[in-house]
Amino acid sequence: MKVFIILLSLCLSTTSVSDEYQSALSDIDLLNEYVEFTNGSIHGLLIIHRLLENFNQDINKYVDLEGYKLNDFSNSDLPKDIFEDKDHWFFKRTPYEIYNGIEQSGSHLQDDDHAELFRLATEMKNICRALNQLRFDIESYIATHDLNQEEELKGIYLLLEKGVKMYDDFYSRSSVLESEIVELSPQLEHPKTAYISHISDAHQSIKTILRALRDKSDIDYDALLEKIKSVVPRIESANDPNPLRGRMGHRHSNAVVKMIEAHDNTYLFVKTAQVPEEYKLYGKFYYYHNSEVINKMNLYGNGYVKEVNEIIKELALPALMLIEEPHFYQVIYPKKLDDDETIVSTDNLIEKLPEELLDREIVTSTRTMIVDSMTFHLNLYDFKLQDGDIVSVNYNGDWVLESYSLEDKPIKLKIELNPEGKNYLLMHAENVGRRPPNTSAVSYYYQGERQEIVMQSDLNASEMIEIKYIAPTKK
Repeated sequence: MKVFIILLSLCLSTTSVSDEYQSALSDIDLLNEYVEFTNGSIHGLLIIHRLLENFNQDINKYVDLEGYKLNDFSNSDLPKDIFEDKDHWFFKRTPYEIYNGIEQSGSHLQDDDHAELFRLATEMKNICRALNQLRFDIESYIATHDLNQEEELKGIYLLLEKGVKMYDDFYSRSSVLESEIVELSPQLEHPKTAYISHISDAHQSIKTILRALRDKSDIDYDALLEKIKSVVPRIESANDPNPLRGRMGHRHSNAVVKMIEAHDNTYLFVKTAQVPEEYKLYGKFYYYHNSEVINKMNLYGNGYVKEVNEIIKELALPALMLIEEPHFYQVIYPKKLDDDETIVSTDNLIEKLPEELLDREIVTSTRTMIVDSMTFHLNLYDFKLQDGDIVSVNYNGDWVLESYSLEDKPIKLKIELNPEGKNYLLMHAENVGRRPPNTSAVSYYYQGERQEIVMQSDLNASEMIEIKYIAPTKK
């Protein structure tokens, strides 16, 4: 009889553990539906993002800003509602279909937890719907207004600015949703647990980079790059002793490659800050976030998230899938509407002066440029002998002049300082002229008196001068 009771007890215990495990699996399955909804919505938002960029570029040509065709599609090429996508052009399961499924399956989680997640998902869905409508509102406005009239042209920029807020709102809600999902996700053991854990570590580092680029945060990018670099061998090691093979092996290899590319493109942001001509007005943060790093993570660039999530699904791993990062949107204004050709730093808070750029050491000048106005003019010219010096000039991390010949004529720049943090001007020699080193001079006025600072650069080092504002003294 005792043996029977013991056996019955063991069976009941095993059943209880199994039920708990199955319940945890159900929770993960539902949480992953929220992940799928978020990632699908982000992909749809990218398509609208590209349309808004096109509208912005096209209307700027009505003023005096050269337009660049960044994308080759229009509203007529796309479904009426991108997120509904009835013909499934972009999705196997659309965000709306996933959302409807979540609504019917929410009972797997505690009521309060599900209510909060579903509230956030509903707000995200409403933002997607509003952005989908915005693309038609803008198209209709352009068709029914005379954009040669400045007041009517301004109306289109107001519509575009609505898009900026909507993208920011989606980002804030999706970030909260992600935090909630991660907190609710149960931890279940599996032979591939360490593998997914290391991938998640690299993913979080890349997310931190993207969020810093979005916020223009002055973070330690080098430390994050080193962390990504160190995680990759651990990912490979955790894939043994039973490595993924066939299609799964290909997904694994592609995921690792994309993570390395995200690392390399972040390195370019930190060490070069170079931006192609069509993205100059958007700035380096927008370009590297929206074009060079995020496309190694998200679906549209065949990024690693899709590959890792497919591995999780196909192997039925009890793991939370990876969540992508949304793009951010900003409006570019033509010069006549801005009526301001002042050079403004895209990084509005610089806490630390750079030590290296474009693989060259940065040497800080012994002199400091003291100015008595937050906005001022400076002249840049070849010092004394014109010997063919060609320079690039970097202000607060932005290349404001590239490969400019000082032999042609001096150039006048209007600079606006950041009110907080540091400001600097860096001279980068593209050659050393006929008489090395490359010697340039900067002149400006302080309290009505002309000041001049000579800067020297060669092909090994660039000279940087710090700029400081000191309020004028009363005479």
